Amino acid sequence: MRVFGMAVVAAAVALVLAASASAAKPIHSRIDDTFTFDGCGFEVTGHAVGVDNFSPIFDADGNVVSFWDTAHVTTTFTANGKSLVEVASGRHTGTAVGSFDGLVTFTDTFKGLPEKLMDPNGGVLSRDAGVAVFETVFDFSNNPDGEFVSQTVTVEKGPHPELDSNFELFCQIINEQLG
Repeated sequence: MRVFGMAVVAAAVALVLAASASAAKPIHSRIDDTFTFDGCGFEVTGHAVGVDNFSPIFDADGNVVSFWDTAHVTTTFTANGKSLVEVASGRHTGTAVGSFDGLVTFTDTFKGLPEKLMDPNGGVLSRDAGVAVFETVFDFSNNPDGEFVSQTVTVEKGPHPELDSNFELFCQIINEQLG
């Protein structure tokens, strides 16, 4: 579910509001990426493998006004000779309403399996599944990049322990399993 926060911010940057829209062909990407991060108190290496299909929807002027994205990604995290597996699979849609001279509300809907954390033997440690909808407001009146105003979860259906933990469960599990 860390994906929720990152995806909402990415949608806020990518979307431009307009009146009429038309769909474009999906952008299909294969994912095979190795990275490191220090977001949980120590360095962790991740290796993500999967597929992503991103479909932007444009207005008559060519501005992105909404999108849908489906993906299936398996990431193996390693540190201290130990590993942890995360699977994310589902659909993410986004829209923007408002004026980019003022307030814009981005609505992001996640359906599917945003996060399942497993030990190396496949034992499930945490599983978020179902539907979650976020409304995120940015103010563009004084900053062309927008300033974060607020974020509200408007729909939550299914088990979402990561969301319910305010996105702290991931690091707790990383520390328990890899620390």
